[in-house]
Amino acid sequence: MKSYFLQRAVLATFAFALVAGCGTSGTPKVSVAPASVALTEGAAPVTFTVRFDTAPSAAVTVNLASSDTTAVTVSPATLTVDSTNFDQPQTVTLTPVDDADVANETTSIVVTAAGLADVTVPVTVADDDVQALVVDQTSVAVNEGATAPFTVKLAFAPAADTTVTVSSSNTGAATGTPASLTFTAANYGTAQTVSVEGV
Repeated sequence: MKSYFLQRAVLATFAFALVAGCGTSGTPKVSVAPASVALTEGAAPVTFTVRFDTAPSAAVTVNLASSDTTAVTVSPATLTVDSTNFDQPQTVTLTPVDDADVANETTSIVVTAAGLADVTVPVTVADDDVQALVVDQTSVAVNEGATAPFTVKLAFAPAADTTVTVSSSNTGAATGTPASLTFTAANYGTAQTVSVEGV
């Protein structure tokens, strides 16, 4: 009988310790959902939510920042979390930025608050641009022995250096020089001249 009461006393003490350890006096943890976000240029914004797992002892300002604002912007820039709303998901909106290149991008949103562990939300942005050649003329008329120019540029910045080949479908009638043009992310929008010579 003594052993029975001793066991009950031990169990009661252990249960009390568990309850005390799960109280709201510990440091809150920032929770986000979903854990990552996928966006597409030109498409609608996408949201995720932020909340705390336990109530903070005082109001906490949560900061949200994009690691690359040329790829995605975040709104709002701050959230306020306190003991009355800590467990209520607050919405954050991510808007893709339509840029002038054809590269898909990977970036992140960093969620920070003083005294709490940072949370990083990975973000992917699928590009909606399709690369194209921009030629200033649809046709060129040239006399035998004479030359006539046209220009070429790219519609968007290339992800890597791009070589455009210049060739004639009938070298007995006309030729084009130079034989190739090189475009980079720095000069893609600058028109380069091709000279057509009549044979």
